[in-house]
Amino acid sequence: MRNNFFPDRRFSTSDVAKLKKADQNNQNQTKEQIEKEINLLDIEYHKLLNESRELDQSLEFIKEKFHSESTSLQNIIQKNKESINALKMTVKAVLTDSPLNVGQELKLEIEQLTKEIEFLNSNQKNLHLSYSNINKDLEELNFLIDAVPFEHNDIFNLAEQKIKHQINKDIIEHQISTTEASSKKESLEIEIRMASSIISELSKTNFHLTKKIDNLKQKRQELRRELNEANQNRNNFAINTIPFSQLQKILKNKEIEKEKELNEIDSDFAPMFKKLENEQTMVKSEIDERIKITEELNQRINELVTEYERKKSNRLIKIQKLNQKHANELFDIQSRYEKIKEEALADQKRRLESNLNYS
Repeated sequence: MRNNFFPDRRFSTSDVAKLKKADQNNQNQTKEQIEKEINLLDIEYHKLLNESRELDQSLEFIKEKFHSESTSLQNIIQKNKESINALKMTVKAVLTDSPLNVGQELKLEIEQLTKEIEFLNSNQKNLHLSYSNINKDLEELNFLIDAVPFEHNDIFNLAEQKIKHQINKDIIEHQISTTEASSKKESLEIEIRMASSIISELSKTNFHLTKKIDNLKQKRQELRRELNEANQNRNNFAINTIPFSQLQKILKNKEIEKEKELNEIDSDFAPMFKKLENEQTMVKSEIDERIKITEELNQRINELVTEYERKKSNRLIKIQKLNQKHANELFDIQSRYEKIKEEALADQKRRLESNLNYS
């Protein structure tokens, strides 16, 4: 006998159909929600993929620009070397018996500039090595990404593109520093050419001055020779010769004439000597200024290298955080999907069991 408190409830075919339809609607809603999330992720992925392609194009453009400006920098260094060689040849011509030993000082300063330019050249090689190290890091990251046993290559490709974007920023900063170094080297080249022209003028002036001094030395030698001949004549010939007092008078007159000529030469060359001293001071100040600029440039390059190392370390930390973030997101998506799937299956199973029990 059936219990009156629990009346016998049997589901009709329409009720079962309604339950199945409701269960199907729930499954469809869950499926639509999952598909909607997947579509949103797919849209975001394609958006990021387009951005990564643009970053790739920008990276290629920067590589080409870096190569062209690196070639231009090498040409400037070659021109500086040629200018220095020309200055060395000019200094060799200047290194004579001139009263102002300007050439030796200029030679030492030019050798110092040569060492500084070689140091800049080595800094450029270090920049190329840094660029090669960046490419090696990229290859290692690609290898590590390919080695991860996970079937979400698109997300890892997205992480790789973000890393390239960070590297792109570093390359742009190094490109700016390289452009500044190129402009400063061009200014140094112009100043070296000016110094070369000044040294050329000094060489011409010293040549004329040396020639006149040689003529003066020759005249002194002739006077000494005449004096020696007069002394010999006085000792060998006592008769029919010029008296010694008269000879002394002649020699005294010649000495006076010689002193007069020397004073005239000194008065002629005094302004020239003063001009040479002024030009020497000017050249020395210009070289000191170039040395100061070179020291500032070296300091800037060292700062850029330090900044690059710091950003490289920050980049590695960001890569680790990004990988961890994507791994957590993927794990969360999978967990939610599995949970929704299990809940839907459990709900469906529970309803089917309840339907069977009622039946």
